[in-house]
This record gives sequence, structure tokens and C-alpha cells, in this order.
Amino acid sequence: MEVSPEKIQRKIKQAGDLGSVVKMMKAIASSKISEYQQATKALDAFYRTLLLGMHAYLRHHPAAGITQYPGGIQEEGSAVFLLFGSDQGLVGPFNNTIVEFFKQSRPADIKRYKLWAIGDRVGFILKDQGIPVDITFPVPHSVENITAFVGNVLSAFDTIKDKEHIARIYAFFNRPGKFEGYTPVRRQILPIGKEWRARAIQVQWPSNHFPQIIGDHTEVFSTLFREYLFTSFYRACAFSLSSENTSRLNAMIRAENNIEEISEKLQMSYHQSRQDAIDTELFDVVAGFKFLSSS
Repeated sequence: MEVSPEKIQRKIKQAGDLGSVVKMMKAIASSKISEYQQATKALDAFYRTLLLGMHAYLRHHPAAGITQYPGGIQEEGSAVFLLFGSDQGLVGPFNNTIVEFFKQSRPADIKRYKLWAIGDRVGFILKDQGIPVDITFPVPHSVENITAFVGNVLSAFDTIKDKEHIARIYAFFNRPGKFEGYTPVRRQILPIGKEWRARAIQVQWPSNHFPQIIGDHTEVFSTLFREYLFTSFYRACAFSLSSENTSRLNAMIRAENNIEEISEKLQMSYHQSRQDAIDTELFDVVAGFKFLSSS
């Protein structure tokens, strides 16, 4: 069916409008990625401060982490698995990727666990595959909301940690990487690994004056331990959100390329259609002139 130049022009305009929307979404995704990267860098500075605090504590109590929580129960009890997904569209297989990674990489020796889904969509995928979800948290969609989100996770953890004898916590999330702009990873948050404890011991104190522990040392450890949990949850969430926006940015780049390709084809079709119309009119004029001349 032959398409008129007017219809092609309308399609060119629609492609241009869609391209403007895609460019705006690209700008938003790029801005979000920058925000989450800055938040992660700021958290790195806080993380070093936390290591210094643990270093000072371990100088006075070198056995910490062995006789205190979570030590002593790490071979028993339940676990908590946190699965970070996305509740927004245009992210490709983001949620399916992390669900499949969770199914393949979750510790096989853990039989009793609580599964916490971050995002309704990833929770629906888990339930559709017969994997029960105990709690679903909404995905924070800004840097400002991550702190409140982590507070809700910590409150949920405080509610069940003693009753369920929680010994392990694992976070499954997408981290910025090569594949589709992200790579699924698993992080053990509890029990605190030997590597983290060794890093706290080896960190260099910035001066020759070492601090003293004032007050109940168990309260000091509890505060440091809670800040460690806060940092771990915050990093996992920030990485997941950065990966989500990276995936969306890549999708918008592909969409922009497709729109440009379609626009070029439409422009060629428009010019060809105009040329055909002009040729037809010229043929009609020539034919009419010949007819009148022969009359």
C-alpha cells in the first residue's frame, strides 16, 4: 500500500516526540547514577571511620567477634536472604537475572531461612516460581529514601533476630558491571567474616594518640555492630539502584539508536514519496501537453 507524504510526516513527528522522551529519560537515569555513585563514595568514607572505631575497640577487646554476637550460634539458627529488585520499568531482565542468580547461588546448607524481597515485582517472580516471600519492602527511588529503607530493614531484623535465632544474613543484588550494565553478586553480611575483622585490626590509626573505651564495652560493640549492618545494607541498596538506572540508561541508548534509524528510513521514504508525486505530476503535464499539441 502506498503511503502518502502527509502520513510519513506524521510518523516522523511522532518519532521525534518519542526521541525527546527518550533523551529526557536518559538524562534522568544519568543523573540518578551520579547520585548513587556519590552516595557510595560518601559511604566509603563512613566505612573507613567504622573500621577505625572497630580497630580501637579490638585493641582493648581482641577477642571481640568470637565470644559476642554473632559468634557462638553461626553454625545453628536461621538465615535471612535479602533480594534486591526493581519496581520500575524499562530495566530489561533486571529482576529475572537476580532471581535466577539467587536460585543458583544461595547456600545449599541453609534449610531454614527468611526471604525478604525488595520490590513487589521481584517478589511476584519469586512467588510465581514457588518460592515463598516472608516480607516485601518497597524499593527506595532516591538517595534520600535509602536511609529510611535501611531503618525499616534493621527494625524487621531486630524483631525476629532473637526469636528466630538469626545467625546469617546474605544480600543478593545487582552491582554495576559489564553484562547489561550490571553483574549479580552475593554478599555475606553475617556472620562477620574473618577478612573484615582482619581489615579492622590492620587499619592504621591516623595519630599516635589512641582513644579509650568509655562505658560498657558491650554497648560500644553493639553500636559498632549496628553501624556495620547499616553500612552493608546501604551499600547493597545503592549498588542495586545504580545498576537499575544503568540498565535503564542502556535501554534508552538502544531505543535512541532505533529511533534514529527509523527516522532516517522515514525521511528517505518521505523524500522518495515526494519525488514520486512530483514525477507523476510532471508526467501528467507532459502527457496533457502532448495530447493538446496533437489535437
